Amino acid sequence: IETIRVNPWVIRLPKIRYWIWRLCYKYAYRIILQTAEQADFFTLQERRKSVIIPNPISEKIVNNYRSTVSEKITHFIAVGRIDPQKNYHMMIDGFAAVVATNPQLQLQIFGRGMPAYEEQIRQYIESKQMANHITLMGRTPCIEEEYKQNDVFLMTSDYEGSPNALIE
Repeated sequence: IETIRVNPWVIRLPKIRYWIWRLCYKYAYRIILQTAEQADFFTLQERRKSVIIPNPISEKIVNNYRSTVSEKITHFIAVGRIDPQKNYHMMIDGFAAVVATNPQLQLQIFGRGMPAYEEQIRQYIESKQMANHITLMGRTPCIEEEYKQNDVFLMTSDYEGSPNALIE
């Protein structure tokens, strides 16, 4: 059983990985998709063994909403894999530009990635002199609480399938 959680039309893989990826789907017993649009990427044979299971919205999020908005928006949150696809460089650049005129702003980024890439992002934050404003938080078992503590959700992905963080 294989799953696909990204937009297959825009995924960028080296040719050998792409070939292996396609081979896995060809011989899979079932392919789990999140949207009907993803099915169009596959052959008719692969579509016949596909099942669409959309992202559900967790009851933890629905029943745990934040009932008030801050008087002044100061706390931002981003949630997702620390990965080039998520384009954290653009987020950091944009946030740095806004912090220049609003020094009270804070951004927490939740998620993990390859350690080398996480370190690259950490160094980029420091190179932009944003270490006092942007924090890499890692993972948390209670993301719904973190959403409640922040005013604005940020997402700068180059592409997404059906992003869980946005649905949350």
